[in-house]
Amino acid sequence: MATYQSPLTVIAKGALAGAAGTAVMGAFMERAPQWLERVGVRMPEGPPGPTAPDSPTEAVAERLAEGVAKEPIDQQAKETGGQAVHWTYGAAWGAFFGVMQSTLKLPHLVHGTAFGILAGIVADTVMPRLGLQVPPSRNPTGVNVMHMAGHLVFGWTTAMVYGILNLGRRG
Repeated sequence: MATYQSPLTVIAKGALAGAAGTAVMGAFMERAPQWLERVGVRMPEGPPGPTAPDSPTEAVAERLAEGVAKEPIDQQAKETGGQAVHWTYGAAWGAFFGVMQSTLKLPHLVHGTAFGILAGIVADTVMPRLGLQVPPSRNPTGVNVMHMAGHLVFGWTTAMVYGILNLGRRG
């Protein structure tokens, strides 16, 4: 028997799931370079390149803050703002997941996989066009594999946590 959930409930559960997905993806991305090097994939040293900042979320925070304040911000404010952007972005993706899952009612693993791939594709197309990261064509294969794997981890974690918050219901 299906039970109705308000859109706000679905969005809130999705946002919480997206925040959990963001946390797990962050932990995965911290460890992934070491895992890849253990299997023989060499990772580049230092930032991704001269046209991309070290952290896309810090660059977004800096652009937003300087656009509003009309003056530069210091490194601490940039880092704090970057964290706010990072968690808000992940929660927003999770809210989107919740709305889509409540509509499509797909098996969680299937939807988590498709969702992770979609998030990875958006990151690899939109972020370079905004000058926030280098395009995948300029990255070593290992970086691209790590990046897409991180987004799959995000999708799977978001789907699992949403399923738990939803008491096992698909929608």
